[in-house]
Amino acid sequence: MYHILRRTFIIVMAVLLITACGGGGGREDLQTSGGSSGGTTGGGSTGGGSTAGTVTITLQSSLTQLSAGGSTSLTATLTDAQSGLFLTATDVTFSSVCIGSNLASVTSPVSSNSGVAITTYTAQGCTGNDVITASATVDGSTISANVTVNVLAATLGSIEFISSVPSNIALKGMG
Repeated sequence: MYHILRRTFIIVMAVLLITACGGGGGREDLQTSGGSSGGTTGGGSTGGGSTAGTVTITLQSSLTQLSAGGSTSLTATLTDAQSGLFLTATDVTFSSVCIGSNLASVTSPVSSNSGVAITTYTAQGCTGNDVITASATVDGSTISANVTVNVLAATLGSIEFISSVPSNIALKGMG
């Protein structure tokens, strides 16, 4: 857990540092456009996002592969092309097929804090690739980003009979 928090902290600080040097200016009218897919970074995965005017959302997972019952941190970042991080508190909703089927859990919606919304995804019976979507509404336009997490199937164990007390076990009323 410490490594996940440390990695998330480093990512957030890097985003803040990079965007602190951005230019100023007002916001333009908002329009929605399509997003693009992201690549793998730092052991995690970043999904491309969509844009509402100058506001963009991206989604990153700290892990791209989980063991059965495992967890990963999801970080949605809202940025404004004009001024860096989108500082207006905005609810970010996280969804996926596994979340909708109660085979994975997240806290959702999460209010963004200084342009960042973080939640923990926990697999609870989900297996295979799960495409997770983070979406937010900015000035009436919905923006979203996706990231894929691969959840591994649980390894099967075995049961071995060792002994029983008493040595004879029977159903009540039978013999």
